[in-house]
Amino acid sequence: MSEAFGGVLFKVSGDLAKTMEHHENVLNETMSKLFQEAGLNIADVPEAKNTKEFMLEEADYDNDYLALEIFGEEWMNCCQFLVKNGSDIEVYSSIFHEHNYTEYYILSADGERFFDCFDGESGDGNNQVNAAWLAKIPPALIAKYKDFLVDEDDD
Repeated sequence: MSEAFGGVLFKVSGDLAKTMEHHENVLNETMSKLFQEAGLNIADVPEAKNTKEFMLEEADYDNDYLALEIFGEEWMNCCQFLVKNGSDIEVYSSIFHEHNYTEYYILSADGERFFDCFDGESGDGNNQVNAAWLAKIPPALIAKYKDFLVDEDDD
């Protein structure tokens, strides 16, 4: 399996966030609950429904947002599906894939959806995609969760 890593910021119920924060990895049952909060079924994401654990490097919940430092391309499939089809949660994420592309995701509180992909093989342009993505994130979230949201190489 290919490698991917990045930051994911979720606004979900406190119980779900606490469960995700206090485990080394996110179990499929917990991810299924996340999808349920978004009005979705994890079984609709073929790459995710058979994943037993979604790998975490770090998790931090502050009674507002759950900030995750993730590892594994299955997170990309989940974030993309949540952003394109979900509701009632917030998602802000950028994930870099080892095949030299980065995906950017937003499902905001007001229902705005953003998904874009920058292919590093195609040349310049990541700064523009990154800037467009950051422009759609509330400045207070960027300030508070900069370590999870902002790749210093893209500033």
